[in-house]
Amino acid sequence: MRLWVGTDGIEVEGKILQDRQVLTVYRRHGKRRYLLGDCRSVAQVREHVGDLATLVEVVQLPRR
Repeated sequence: MRLWVGTDGIEVEGKILQDRQVLTVYRRHGKRRYLLGDCRSVAQVREHVGDLATLVEVVQLPRR
């Protein structure tokens, strides 16, 4: 699973849904996370996010 976060509480999660790769877009508001849509292309993600340059990938570093 890959995760990108952006401004205004936007989160984009890459995952497999029904044997297809999708980018699921959420908006976090407080402790709640609202589904905005499952997107099959980056162009569809842009409709929810606006400026894709605001997204940064969250990377889990290995523990020592």
